[in-house]
Amino acid sequence: MIRKLLFIVFSSLFFSLISFGAVDRGLVAHWLANQIVGQELQDQIGESHARVRGKIETRKFGQLEGLLINRDQHRVIVPYDRDLKSLPRKTMTVEAWVNIEKTVEWGGIVGAVKDDRGWLLGTRQSSFSFGVNGKDSSGFTHVRVRGSLEWGKWYHVVGTYDGQVIQIYVDGHLENGSEAQVGEINYAQHGNYVIGAFENFYPRCWVHEIRIYDRALDNSEIIQQYASKSPLFPPVLSFVTVPHLRRINNKTAIISWETGVQTPSILYIGNDLPLAHKVADLIPKTNHNITLNDIESKKIYHYRVEVDDQSSRLYEFDSTFDYSKVEMANIVLPPRQDKYARMAGKIVEECGVKQGYCLVLGADQGQLVLELVKRTDLQIICVDPDLKNIEQARKTLDVAGVYGIRSSIHRASFKKLSYVDYFANLIVVRERNVPIEEILRLLRPAGGIAYIRDVVGLPRRTEGFNISPSKLEGWQIIRRGKLPGSGVWSHQYGDPANTTCSQDQHPRDPMRVLWFGQPGPRTMVDRGTHVSAPLSVNGRLYIQGDRRLFGLDAYNGTILWAVDVPDMRRANIPRDSGNMVADGDRLYVAVKDKCWKINGNSGEIVALFDQVTPDHEWGYVAYAENQLFGSSVKKGGTYVGADGEWYDKSNEESQKVVSENLFAVDPVEGNEIWRYDASGARIINSTITIGGGRVYFVESRNPQLVVLGSGRFGHELVEDRIMVALDVGTGRKIWEKPYVFQEDSWVFFLSYADEVLISLITSSKYHLSAFDAKNGEQIWNQEYGWGRDHHGGAMYHPLIVGNEVYAEPKVFDLKTGRILLEKMPDRGGCNTMSASATALFYRDSYHGMWDLQQNKRHKWTGLRPGCSLGTISAGGIVLSPESSAGCYCSYPIQTSIAFLPDSVN
Repeated sequence: MIRKLLFIVFSSLFFSLISFGAVDRGLVAHWLANQIVGQELQDQIGESHARVRGKIETRKFGQLEGLLINRDQHRVIVPYDRDLKSLPRKTMTVEAWVNIEKTVEWGGIVGAVKDDRGWLLGTRQSSFSFGVNGKDSSGFTHVRVRGSLEWGKWYHVVGTYDGQVIQIYVDGHLENGSEAQVGEINYAQHGNYVIGAFENFYPRCWVHEIRIYDRALDNSEIIQQYASKSPLFPPVLSFVTVPHLRRINNKTAIISWETGVQTPSILYIGNDLPLAHKVADLIPKTNHNITLNDIESKKIYHYRVEVDDQSSRLYEFDSTFDYSKVEMANIVLPPRQDKYARMAGKIVEECGVKQGYCLVLGADQGQLVLELVKRTDLQIICVDPDLKNIEQARKTLDVAGVYGIRSSIHRASFKKLSYVDYFANLIVVRERNVPIEEILRLLRPAGGIAYIRDVVGLPRRTEGFNISPSKLEGWQIIRRGKLPGSGVWSHQYGDPANTTCSQDQHPRDPMRVLWFGQPGPRTMVDRGTHVSAPLSVNGRLYIQGDRRLFGLDAYNGTILWAVDVPDMRRANIPRDSGNMVADGDRLYVAVKDKCWKINGNSGEIVALFDQVTPDHEWGYVAYAENQLFGSSVKKGGTYVGADGEWYDKSNEESQKVVSENLFAVDPVEGNEIWRYDASGARIINSTITIGGGRVYFVESRNPQLVVLGSGRFGHELVEDRIMVALDVGTGRKIWEKPYVFQEDSWVFFLSYADEVLISLITSSKYHLSAFDAKNGEQIWNQEYGWGRDHHGGAMYHPLIVGNEVYAEPKVFDLKTGRILLEKMPDRGGCNTMSASATALFYRDSYHGMWDLQQNKRHKWTGLRPGCSLGTISAGGIVLSPESSAGCYCSYPIQTSIAFLPDSVN
């Protein structure tokens, strides 16, 4: 970092002493953000003035000016025909100083392209790219930077073409090149220079300067141009904990962040750009909390944090989504000290249940329900067979203002209640004639509590239940534990061993709906982006939405908490590893260069882990053997995605994210236990696997990887690949073996079960291999074709269920590789399967299931899962958060949903 800074300062001083006339040679168009007349961005060289559609907005960044191009609100164009003087012909350079605030699938910085002819400097997914079509070649070739750009940062981006070679530079460094195009640039007869967009793709960006030459600048000239202005742009504001937002109610939110030194808290916010509203707390501090009041519903807000001349990137949140608790401030709730108040206080004190659903059996004029409403955030359903009791209870709750909001009264017999199994977090039974079977049926596993009067026939002990006396005389407390035989889904592929199986013994055909509802599609990520799978542990369901994290009750769908984390995103998971894991009541999430430890009940950040190498980000994350595992990925190596990215090809999208080290951390104390330094090699993240007391991975020791200096690679990883096993407790190397397969791949996975390592890699077909986990010796190998090269057909992750390996379309014996099933049942779908010990779950156009024990298949028409791994089994049920957002297919229902076996009761 210091060497880079000295280089910039020295270069800037040196180049300021010499003439820039040589660099300006061949300049045919030049636009500067501070040279605007009316609605025109003036060309400083010729007559190619750019017409700006939309309100012109500029902003100072340090000493320089930026012009805002805010998605489809702006259009900046120069119409041309082939004779326009500012169009380069045989050779060219396009140079831009740009700050991207939001990327899209295809983004344009500046281009003269129509019908795949011409050239374009822009972005492809979240990386800078430059493309050209030469007359003596076919098609349009884009060269892409290896790595994701950082939103909100100023970059110097240059594309050159000399008639034979396409090259792209970022901040003075050559990033990529291609010889696929030859000859004079092939333009359409008529078209437009377009600045800040490409066709119907509209990123959000600030543009300071664009220069176009009719010659290819050389490396020294590009470095000179970069050094001349780089020191004049302020750096992006850095954080210890990046900004995140939590809704308090429908009008109020709190934005929090942490800085390394004490600073004032200054925030600019608004629902339009530029941001006009300033919120400030001028008392210096490191932990910052800004309260936003009077939030309007159904609006997109933007905000940024400022400290002196430094600014964060532009963040946004959609106020449409309010998952906060129901605001009770205006409800009439007079204080009481009667028996109902005392009883409610005792129930809350002894049970500790304050969120989810509560079932009260026995209305008693609604007084107990009212007192529970005051003390908790529970949604309360009260049942009574007596009509007079019901009428009085409804009146009591209606007068207080809580009926229909936080409480409801139903008339029903206690003998057989019409509610779905497992739905109640708390059951209060005031009546003595309620069948105990009904109470146990409705009580949520993994933490549900029944507060019950002495009941005839109440057993002293029931499997999965604990019964103890209450402090209130004559009352008993029943606590329900986890369902016997239920499983967990704690990691991206189920467990640290990547088996893609929860080991849950409950799911079987037929299944029925347990619950459905939020979150819906608009708050989720586009289905083709391939983001992290949901997790479910200890009765909770954790979901990553569109830069939003949810904690739900897995058994009734209650959203326990939600927090917006704009910098939390990991895409293209098949070429990387997941960014969150769960254990017990804790969730661990990798966010930029930290791993957040989150309380699973409340969503509060309780600790930060920062073991990654400086100028790197937290890559792999796992929890095993009471240790938290992580790795360091060079900044920009992780795929982050934005709007509508589709990672489904074998081109640059198949480059694997790599780590430079791997480490284990004490999750309680936070201290590092051990670290494995790859020492010039690069660890392939998608192969990191834990099982049998060992950590396994494949690394490439190709020396070219260090020279290229990226966080992701493609064919370069083929050379000198080594499979490594470390001791999970100490990091000591146990064995290493050359990995013999020598082809590039779409995906590369490693899994573990019963002392066997399963490797799956795809080239033009699937290559499935098994290795002895104790020494790395190969046991067996199979090769077979995949069904298609699109919609995930070459990217399926294997499943290990017992002694069988399900690797579509075949099933193999884990130990011998013998083919057990030549062809699995056909399915119409693009996502990766998941498994329990009893069934497989997948997309078969709709939600699909294959009961392995009965060999029966079933699907739920009308609704579908996403294109990634999104349906999981855990806790005795099947969970499928909404993940079909962005799909053009005609499926009428988009919802999060959970299923349970129909044979439960």
